[in-house]
Amino acid sequence: EKTRDTFNQDILLDIEPTSADKLDINRQGVLFNLVDEAIGNARKHAKASHIWVRMHKEVDTLFLEVSDDGVGFDLAEVEKHYTERSSLGLVNLRERAELAGGNLQILSSPGKGTRVVAEAHGREQHSAHRAVVDEPEITKDQVPSAIAVQPAAHTSVSGVIPS
Repeated sequence: EKTRDTFNQDILLDIEPTSADKLDINRQGVLFNLVDEAIGNARKHAKASHIWVRMHKEVDTLFLEVSDDGVGFDLAEVEKHYTERSSLGLVNLRERAELAGGNLQILSSPGKGTRVVAEAHGREQHSAHRAVVDEPEITKDQVPSAIAVQPAAHTSVSGVIPS
């Protein structure tokens, strides 16, 4: 409720409870900070009504996603002028994904919201970031279907983060 009252946004969770259990505590902390940074960016810049946080594990890879139904942005344009800005949010996201032994994708385009997807591999692997634009739009009218989770063989914790 606090996030809704303060920012007029809901944060919705779809978390596989044991998905990060095999990661050491340091990597878990790095990934927590990555998610915190991505949520903070969405709160500050997206003008979103909803922010979704998803986390699940497939074989030896942990997948984290923070997405929103906000205004989106032109990633190439932002990166082109990044050195002129004082903010390091996107750099921080990429560095955190690399520290966790994974990689990062930022998917966004104007008017279509943003998705930040991180993969943390069970074994240390070299990582690189990828940027993709013009992904499918998540609109406020699609909120129920956007929250829907693909059936999986795990228990999920879903809901709105309490204040």
